[in-house]
Amino acid sequence: MKPVLNPGRHIPSDNPDLVKKFILDLEENRRKLQGEDLIGFLEVFAGGEGNYCDLNKIRLAYATGDEQLLDLLNDYISRVDFNKTFDFYGDVIYYLIVAKQPLADFLVWIKESNINIYMGYLAKNYPDIPAKVKEYLRAMPEENTFSLHRAKKIFCDFVLQNDGEISRVESLEIFDKYIQSGVRYIHLVYN
Repeated sequence: MKPVLNPGRHIPSDNPDLVKKFILDLEENRRKLQGEDLIGFLEVFAGGEGNYCDLNKIRLAYATGDEQLLDLLNDYISRVDFNKTFDFYGDVIYYLIVAKQPLADFLVWIKESNINIYMGYLAKNYPDIPAKVKEYLRAMPEENTFSLHRAKKIFCDFVLQNDGEISRVESLEIFDKYIQSGVRYIHLVYN
């Protein structure tokens, strides 16, 4: 796939509704691509300016195993308001989970309803996400912080609702962690 346009210059940026439709159409088509076609798409749409192009730079770094992935992710999450982005920006959360990067202090700035939208996107697009989240939960520190308990509560809820292969014992363990984190979270909120 050869670049036929520079999306940074050709996305009709003076009309927000047209930009939104264009990006949503791009995403619909991106989801159908695999292998070299996907890499080609990402190369084309990582070549411009703006949040969407930067997201594609991150996707490309992930897809190609680029060592700069974590730097790109950290820069991106420091600049982008995840309360105002589309569901597919949840890819950033997936990459952070896979890389076992701390998420609690990042997620604290995102409304829980938006986090749930991102997690719903991940559940639809990444069959391995329940297992990745369980693994991530096991590795989370036991510190007593607001952001950490909130993240644990959200992730436990996600696993309980989306993991069709969870054992009864594991389900009870995660439910217990969900209750503990929820109670601690509420305690910290009201103190």
